[in-house]
Formats: sequence, structure tokens, C-alpha cells
Amino acid sequence: PPGPVVDSSGHRGAPLANPFRNILKLAAGDFLAKTLYFLSFVYLARVLGVHTFGVLEFAHSLLAYLLLIADAGLDIWSTREAAQTTDIRRLVGRMMPLRFLTAAFAFAVLLGMLPLLPPFPYLRTVLVLFGLNLFAQAASLKWVLMGQEKMARVAGGLVLAQLVFAGSVFALVHNPAHIVW
Repeated sequence: PPGPVVDSSGHRGAPLANPFRNILKLAAGDFLAKTLYFLSFVYLARVLGVHTFGVLEFAHSLLAYLLLIADAGLDIWSTREAAQTTDIRRLVGRMMPLRFLTAAFAFAVLLGMLPLLPPFPYLRTVLVLFGLNLFAQAASLKWVLMGQEKMARVAGGLVLAQLVFAGSVFALVHNPAHIVW
């Protein structure tokens, strides 16, 4: 196996991993996770009906924009930094407060928007619950694992998260009134 990588400044990094294997592991995990996600939403569309599923999809779409605000480019920057440093604890200690600050800002934007939204049943409740995902994303250390090229762990985390989501959906949602679950 290759030894530690030494850049032009003398910085010693982790040994290089096989990029093909890393891409394959990440792609396989991502495919499985997205398949579980797709099946969960097919089930939700069938169980919730058109109107209630529309509320769910509207909340989901709005959350996508809020996640962009909460991320603020930090995932890409912090992944690069995680690849270049040997002091991961210090980097995480610097990044996490910033990530939670941007998540809190995005959540505040969401709360400020609530009165402007149409009065569909469950919409505000679902949006606030979805908004909690902003803090889950802020707490995620996926960027550290990606920076250290630990793609099998990233893939495992993606699959595990979708298994929990799909299991919860199939176990808890049986009619449109269960949209909050």
C-alpha cells in the first residue's frame, strides 16, 4: 500500500485510497439509499392521497432551498479542509458552531415565512418538523469522512439513514392524517 502523502510544504496526509473503489462504494450506497427513498415516497403518494401528498412535496421543496441557505457552501469547503489537515478535532470544533449558526438562520427564515404560506391543513406543522432537518444536516460529520476518503462509511450512513426513514414511513404512516409522522 502507498505510504503517507507529503505535499510541497511537507504536510503529511493519509495514504491515498483507490479512487475507483471509493467511487464504487459511494455510488452503490447512494443508489441503495435513493432506491429506499423512492420506494418510501411511492408508498407515501399512495397512502396520503393527492392533496396531502402535495402538502408534503411542497414542504419538501421548500426545505431544499432552506438546506442550501443552511449549507452556505460549508460542506464543500470543510470537506477540502478535512482532506488537507491532520487536526480534525480542531477543524470540527471550528466548523460546527458555524454550521449550527447557518442552520439557525435558515430555520429563522422558515419561521418568518410561515405566516405568508397558504392555510393548507398540516402545512405549517410539517414545515416546522422538516425544518428540524436543518439542524440534523448541521450536526452531520459526513464532510469529515468524505475529506478523509472514507466513502464506505459515508455510503453506510446514507443507507442507514434511509433505512430508518423508510422503516418509519412504512410503520407509522397509514392514512393522510399520519402526515405529521
